[in-house]
Amino acid sequence: MYRICIKCGKRISMFSNDPMEIGDAVMCYGCAKPIANDINDLYYLKSSKEFEEAKTKILKKSEQFYSSEVINCLAKEIDDIYNDIKHEFKEKAQNNSEVSLKINEEVFGGLYENIGKKIKGFAKGVFVVETLIAILGGIAACANGLVSLGVIAMFIGPIVAWVSSWMLYALGELVDKTAMNERNTHNILELMKKNMK
Repeated sequence: MYRICIKCGKRISMFSNDPMEIGDAVMCYGCAKPIANDINDLYYLKSSKEFEEAKTKILKKSEQFYSSEVINCLAKEIDDIYNDIKHEFKEKAQNNSEVSLKINEEVFGGLYENIGKKIKGFAKGVFVVETLIAILGGIAACANGLVSLGVIAMFIGPIVAWVSSWMLYALGELVDKTAMNERNTHNILELMKKNMK
C-alpha cells in the first residue's frame, strides 16, 4: 500500500524514508526536507507566542517551495500540533510563575517581615549616628577654638537626635500595633466561625 506525495506526486510506500504527514496529506522525505526541522522544532517551544511566531515563519518560508494547496495542508498540520501541545504551554507558564514567586519570597521575603521592628531599630540607629556626629562635631569645634559652640553641639545635639528619632520610632510602633491588631482580629473571627458551626 502506498500514498502519493502532495508536492511531487511520487508514490510513498509504508517503508519509505520518513514521509511527513501534513494535515490529511503526506509529503515525501525530499519534498519535506526544507521545513522538516522547523516543524519538529515546534514541539520544543515554550509559549503560545513563540509558537505563533514560528508558525508565521514556517508558512512564509514555505511560499518559496510549495503551492498554496500544500501550504494550507501545512497550516492545518501546525494547528494540529498546537492543539496537541498547548496544555504544556500553560503548565510551563504556571511553573515559571511559581518559580518566580518562590525566588521573590526567598530573596525579598525576609526584607519585609516584621517591618515595624525594623523601623524601630532603624530609628535607634539614626539616633546613635546623629549623637556620634554631634559629639564629634562638638569636639572638633572645641579643638578649633569654638568652645561654646562645641559644648552646645555636644549637649544639645544628642537631645535633638533623640527627639527627631521619635517620629520614626512612632511609625514603627504604629506598624507593629496594626499588625498585632490584624492578627488578633483574624483569630477572633476564626473563633467566631468555629463557635457558629
